[in-house]
Amino acid sequence: MSILVISANPLFKEVIIATIAQFQTELLELGPGEARNRIRELRPDVIIIDETIAPSDFEDLLAEARCLQKTRVIVLNPVQNEIVLLDSRRATLRKADDLMEAISNYESEIHSQIDDCDIADVTEAAKNLAGVIAFLAAAFNKPPDPNLVTRLRVIGIEAFVGLDRLMGWSGEISFGVRMISEFIQATAGLAEEYVVQILDADWSGLFGTARNADHPAPYEASYLEPGSDPLEMLRSLAIEYAEAGVEIRDEQGVRLDSIGMELSYLSCLAEQAAAAWERGDHGMARSLEGRVRTFYQDHLGRWAGGYLSAAWEHAQTSYFKGFICLSRGVISRLGEMGLAS
Repeated sequence: MSILVISANPLFKEVIIATIAQFQTELLELGPGEARNRIRELRPDVIIIDETIAPSDFEDLLAEARCLQKTRVIVLNPVQNEIVLLDSRRATLRKADDLMEAISNYESEIHSQIDDCDIADVTEAAKNLAGVIAFLAAAFNKPPDPNLVTRLRVIGIEAFVGLDRLMGWSGEISFGVRMISEFIQATAGLAEEYVVQILDADWSGLFGTARNADHPAPYEASYLEPGSDPLEMLRSLAIEYAEAGVEIRDEQGVRLDSIGMELSYLSCLAEQAAAAWERGDHGMARSLEGRVRTFYQDHLGRWAGGYLSAAWEHAQTSYFKGFICLSRGVISRLGEMGLAS
């Protein structure tokens, strides 16, 4: 479960965070201005708003929060010692018991909603998504090989990477799959070794060491805002990978901030989330999905879209044009991972 605390008062945020620390949750604290701009992007399960913030900020925040139908909004007035739920139920706050009850009740509602659906389907969808992300990561990190061509010819791109469950996500995904399929059909009469050579040349020019100087670089550092420190960004990535207990192998000199490496990290988190769903640990599964969303917002979502749009212009084969469209479609939805479940 994710909780967003909104206040301009540091003491208020400190007290609330200490109060709700017992919950296994993804916790974020923001000031009114930043929260107003990011509420729809973050889509937390619970929002706690300090009612004593400026009236104009308060009204804007409520308007934004009410657009999130699945989010419980709790307005807390520390001066009057009251909380207000957005469904207009009012209660007196006694040593934070009512606040805790409001959050606990909502967490129970979330779990009951999950229990009402088919957990097997949720688990299968999570596994499927993890597999798709892993496929994208591997394709960015390593050049195509004969096994890839064989599998695509025999099985088809949709079934090979489990895309049949994701086809409804966006037009870019279905368009990308169609372009890849057309390439496989158009080259069906050619020797596999020759097809691999064609794909390898295109991959090298796009993502490998043979990438031309005028081609876009597949590294986050190339898209940082002016004044940002790329070394600090790389250090933060290394720490995040290590703290998550995720082993990221530096294969063929792939950088930590490359699109393939960042996807490798997200695929590991997605696999862990799928395993948590399978063993019935819904809280851990949601927490891991929240980490995917946060990493997308802080890293991949800030630069991958622009990079992929530029890379598409330099792709020489319909296979990699399709692959880039597919990647852009899947990556654009990582910021919403788990929100529909």
